[in-house]
This record gives sequence, C-alpha cells and structure tokens, in this order.
Amino acid sequence: MEAVDADSRPTATVNDRDPTLTGLPSVVTVSVRVTAANNTGESTPSETVTIKVP
Repeated sequence: MEAVDADSRPTATVNDRDPTLTGLPSVVTVSVRVTAANNTGESTPSETVTIKVP
C-alpha cells in the first residue's frame, strides 16, 4: 500500500497483505491508492479511495 500526499508522491510503502493506516491526524480527509510490485515491475495504481478520519 502506498500513501500519497497532495502532490501524489509516495509517502509510505508497506509490505503487508492486510495493512492498517496509523498515525493519521484527527478530523482530516486523506486519499490512498494501492499498487502491487514484484520482481517484474509495478502495477497500475488502484482507484483513489478517500477516507475521513474521525
């Protein structure tokens, strides 16, 4: 999973099949998209998901 900032730059890479986003500030909206990578390359990013943090 890759988190991106407002400029759509990678901000985190997670090597986990069931990742959890932690450390997000309260009362914000974040957008996340996912890519998969292996030794042959990286997939196209998923659709962007918008998450409202309570």
